[in-house]
Amino acid sequence: MVNGRTYWPSSAGWDERGVNADTLIVRTDPDKGGTEGLSALILERDTPGVTYRHVDKIGHRLASNAEIVFEDARITVANLLPGAVGHGDLVINRNFAWSGPIAEIAAVGMARAAYEMALEFARTNTAGALKPIIEFQNVGYVLGDVAAKIETGPTSRGGRPTTWTSTTSTPSWSGPWTRSRSPR
Repeated sequence: MVNGRTYWPSSAGWDERGVNADTLIVRTDPDKGGTEGLSALILERDTPGVTYRHVDKIGHRLASNAEIVFEDARITVANLLPGAVGHGDLVINRNFAWSGPIAEIAAVGMARAAYEMALEFARTNTAGALKPIIEFQNVGYVLGDVAAKIETGPTSRGGRPTTWTSTTSTPSWSGPWTRSRSPR
């Protein structure tokens, strides 16, 4: 029997009925606290006692987040993930360890795309002058500063760039960005 609620799951589904199968981390040993006594189980769609409620957000309105409410939801022992009984914390760590770098890589990719658009705009727009705005000193400085920040990217605790190497070494990536590109 599962009772409780969770906010902001990304598995609420567009129809607010949830995904076909979801993984839950629940406390199966009430005598243990913290990360101990957690287990992973499979929640099947349309399980009685599980309600999905829309969360009205200000930002990220296209993301299908919701609130999932569990009221005496009966989930069978057969739905416990083998090997994850009492080790739900490991399931969490192994599944979410990749999300930080992925978000970081996406942010660097967005920054690169924005830089490329700004660079193209500066090369072609004259703003009423006789030459492109990139020829104005401050525009070049700003674009150069942005390019340097993108190239160095976020760094790990050891001071090494974390996302630059992983984004440029991806074999399927064939974007226009190169290390030698300067704003002019």
